[in-house]
Amino acid sequence: MFTLQPGLLDQYSFKEDKAKSAYYVDHHGNHGDINARNWFLLFREVFTAPKEALITVSVTAGVSGLLLRIIDNDSGKEIPTICNRPKPYLFTPNKAGYTFLCEGKTLEGVLAGGKYRLRMVGDSPELLTPARDIASSGVESNEIKEYYTPERHNIMFRYAVNVSADTHSTVQVSTSKSDVNFR
Repeated sequence: MFTLQPGLLDQYSFKEDKAKSAYYVDHHGNHGDINARNWFLLFREVFTAPKEALITVSVTAGVSGLLLRIIDNDSGKEIPTICNRPKPYLFTPNKAGYTFLCEGKTLEGVLAGGKYRLRMVGDSPELLTPARDIASSGVESNEIKEYYTPERHNIMFRYAVNVSADTHSTVQVSTSKSDVNFR
C-alpha cells in the first residue's frame, strides 16, 4: 500500500517507529512432477547474511508437510525447529552462508509441477540474499534402489561421484528397517 502511494505514510503517527517495522522478501521457484509415495527435495539453496538480523522463514507450495532445514555451513549445525518449522533465528554474517533444504513426501497422488515460495520476515531491510539466482537453479535427483547386506566392517554401500566443478550435494538414505542408524 505504501509502495504504491508513499504519501499515505505521512498521514500516520507510526511512520518514524522503525523499531516495530517488519521487512519481508519472497523467493520463488518451480518444481517438476513428483511421483506418488516418494521422498523429494523441493529446493536446496545457499543464502548469505549481509548483516546480523532476526529472521523467520516459511515455505509454501502445492503440497503439505514440507520440512525446511537450515544449516549453518560454517559450524555444520542445523537451526532448531518447532513443529517442523525453523525457529526465528539471529542470522549473522559468516564465510560459507546458510543452506536451506526443503524436503517432503508425496502421498497417494502424483504432485503436478508447480511453484513454491520461500518467505523471509525480519527486523532489518537487509535480509538473507541467495548465493546464486534461484530462478535458474534446479534440483537433480538420482534414485538408486538396491538390496544391501552389511559386510564384516558394517559397510552397506560405497559410491564414487565425479563432478566437473565445485558443488553442494545432499544424500538421502532410507531403509526398510526403521531403527537403522547411519554414521
